[in-house]
Amino acid sequence: IFREKRLDESILNMNPNAEKTKMNIKLMREGITKLMKDEGSASVQNDNEVVAPEDCLVMISFNDGSAGENAEALARFLTKNDYPTFCTRIYCPANAGDWRDVTLKGVKNCKIYIPLLTNGWQKSKECQYETRVLRQRIAYQDVKVIPVYYEDFDEAYDDTTDGHDYKLQWNDLQSVFRKKGDEDIWMNTIISLLVDGSTLSNSP
Repeated sequence: IFREKRLDESILNMNPNAEKTKMNIKLMREGITKLMKDEGSASVQNDNEVVAPEDCLVMISFNDGSAGENAEALARFLTKNDYPTFCTRIYCPANAGDWRDVTLKGVKNCKIYIPLLTNGWQKSKECQYETRVLRQRIAYQDVKVIPVYYEDFDEAYDDTTDGHDYKLQWNDLQSVFRKKGDEDIWMNTIISLLVDGSTLSNSP
């Protein structure tokens, strides 16, 4: 406050008719203060989209390099539509701890598991590990799966790689196909499957 007062006085000393300049400085300060408050409100609003793994209904499994932005967009979209969705890309930057631990919590607690099946997902050891852990819950019909197949999903790799065979395992499930240019369609298709829960069946 003292420094601001000295600044105002120095302006007046340099130019006795500087009242208008002083008023402009005051308005500028008020504008900056308002902007900071608005940004704070936006941060609070964004915090509402951060869903903890123990509180989620939906979990998204994804490879960040090939579908990270899609995973984040889908998680925010589902959460805004009253399907609280856990996504490490959103949760981890806002919370301390090991991302592997929170991922396993999501696998343990989610009721709907949505893997984004890119070629990167197929070759990610982390994605394969969390999906193998989930299989126990699938066997007990404790969780439902909505596979999202991308155009670069390698069916030959899926068929010949030990521990995969996702096309075979999830053949009877309602699936979504993500193609370039269908930015809205694929997410709205997932919403329609969630709304009509009867269309979701458990993998055997």
